[in-house]
Amino acid sequence: MAIRMNITPSDVKAQKLVRPGWYPVEIKEVKSELASDKSSYNTRVDIEGLEGDAAGVPVPTWFSEKFAQGAIPFVKATGGRVSEEEGVDPDYDFEAQIGKKVMAHIVTSRGKSGTDKPRNQIDDWAPLQAVTSSEQLPNVAGFDS
Repeated sequence: MAIRMNITPSDVKAQKLVRPGWYPVEIKEVKSELASDKSSYNTRVDIEGLEGDAAGVPVPTWFSEKFAQGAIPFVKATGGRVSEEEGVDPDYDFEAQIGKKVMAHIVTSRGKSGTDKPRNQIDDWAPLQAVTSSEQLPNVAGFDS
């Protein structure tokens, strides 16, 4: 009896490690998922690289409702309003960002323990027009300008 597995072209591209740097990406999918603690939710954002090393490479990222401030750089990059007085615009909708293009800073991660298999991870976001080369915005931490 043959044992088969459906490995798609997207699966093959997902395993490609991207050279760390800033890349233009398109937001492909946004969904809410029950967190592993079963008492909170994560917002999963799936992006796909548009150019260079990242072209065609899908990279998922998660924002936890328990660490909501982690989503602020993404909200800013997609044009959402953020202020210290009001927080994030209450009408901001993560799903409405599908199809938008932004810059993502992609790095190689080995997980919390440092011993996991290397994988692509997004550690920062910026508006598309804000970055023209990978050298311009190293470690901008939410692109505060």
